[in-house]
Amino acid sequence: MHHAGKTVTTYHKEWDVENAVDVYRGTVLNGVSFFSRISAAVSKEGQEHACEGVLRIPVDTYPSGLTLKNGDLVCEGALQTEGLRPADLDGLCPYVFTIVGITRNTDGRGAHIKVVCK
Repeated sequence: MHHAGKTVTTYHKEWDVENAVDVYRGTVLNGVSFFSRISAAVSKEGQEHACEGVLRIPVDTYPSGLTLKNGDLVCEGALQTEGLRPADLDGLCPYVFTIVGITRNTDGRGAHIKVVCK
């Protein structure tokens, strides 16, 4: 996989039944591809811009216990993985991305999981 030398931390949201609150379980992923770009779209209100992140995790390094879904969070770099809330991430990470789509490209060379974030 091209440029798979980055590190990111993902945060998967889970419901803590005992305490009746959402908790975020962090996982540091090394050897991934991650980049961000500005995307633009035209609507009735005019041109709108958004920052989009694309994460590619090689299939052979995807942790077996890792769960990712839409609404989970991604930050570039190795960050604290326990005891954080989404508001805490703003001080640790310049850009907090929210997962909006996941595809599994597992055929052929360069097999990976592609995660698109906004």
